[in-house]
Amino acid sequence: MMRGARWSSRIVLMTCLVSAFQLTAPKGTDAGPVPEQFRVWGRKAAAHPYLGDAVFKAPLSLRQRAVDLERSRGFMVFACPVFRLVRPGAASLLAPRVSVLRSRDCPGQYGQVTFAVLTLEDSELSVTVTDLAGPAGAKIGSENFDVRAVRYVNVTRQSKSEIIPLLLEAFDGDTVPAGRVQQFWITYYIPPDTAPGVYRGHVHLRAGGSKRQALPFRLTVYPFSLAESDLNLYIYSEQRDPARLLRELVDQRCHGMTMGMIVPPVTRDGELTREALSPYLDACREAAFPVSSIHIGLWNRITSEWLNEPDRTIKMWGPWFRYYPFSKRLDRRYVNTVKMIHEEMRKRGLTLILAVADEAGSHPWTIKATQHYNDLLKRKVPDVLRELTVGGGW
Repeated sequence: MMRGARWSSRIVLMTCLVSAFQLTAPKGTDAGPVPEQFRVWGRKAAAHPYLGDAVFKAPLSLRQRAVDLERSRGFMVFACPVFRLVRPGAASLLAPRVSVLRSRDCPGQYGQVTFAVLTLEDSELSVTVTDLAGPAGAKIGSENFDVRAVRYVNVTRQSKSEIIPLLLEAFDGDTVPAGRVQQFWITYYIPPDTAPGVYRGHVHLRAGGSKRQALPFRLTVYPFSLAESDLNLYIYSEQRDPARLLRELVDQRCHGMTMGMIVPPVTRDGELTREALSPYLDACREAAFPVSSIHIGLWNRITSEWLNEPDRTIKMWGPWFRYYPFSKRLDRRYVNTVKMIHEEMRKRGLTLILAVADEAGSHPWTIKATQHYNDLLKRKVPDVLRELTVGGGW
């Protein structure tokens, strides 16, 4: 297994979309520093119209047969696989009860375990994780566990209202009405020097401030580390705020990406200035990826216009880029823009990987222009590594 692939199958929609909102900073602990990935976005989403009310008020009620102990607690706890999409009103969620939370991972890795609570009464819920005790007095401190709750949002799709999980945020003492499902999400970090073995602790579930259940937590740490990736791994990003871009890039690095990708702020008229570009490149450098290469999504935006209304005369059936007629002036502007990007990146010790055109070959009218500008850059700036997408794939 490669280190770079550690999160490739684990990046969940909620985790990615959290970057759309400004979050409050997390508090540190007395036990040790909060791992970097937990600090990037903070713990609470700011108010945003798309999020709706922080207290979920969807009209639903689920009934399950509870045993006496569950009735005395006021809730039931269910197993909840990481990759299952858990909707707050989905009866299919209610799999077997969970009696022990288990996970296995390597030193230096982030991972996660989840479970769901079905309330039998109105409950002010909170969840905490204890230190985990390992072999020969070793431990994984509680600061290495980040507890969040799934934030649900009511959206409209094709004229139908739908409740979906959107992001993860702190959930301490918030009230969940009776008969509702609330999924909890625990992200852990295993420090690189952690000794191998089985680590044991508890996840404490409280309602109304009183401890109602101590759920055993078993984390097995393997006696090996994952190999570093020998691939260039990055995620598409089109963040327009350089400060927020930096957070997004650091978050990506923590998730195993090895290099950054940015879409520079080209104006609608196809201009890109050094002053506008510089904060983006500074963010890439500060993000400290292990690979110095940066993928620049320049694409067609210097040499074409975006049409929301397709041009059917060139068999353009959906919104896309339409290239301007070729000219020496346009060629100069394109070449000079690429040279400027290349120079600014070299000043920062970064290496340019330039996306010449977007999805060349998938749209017939783009082929001639893609060939023209790719050949132009090959002649004029031969030391720039060029990249083409063909039909949407690299």
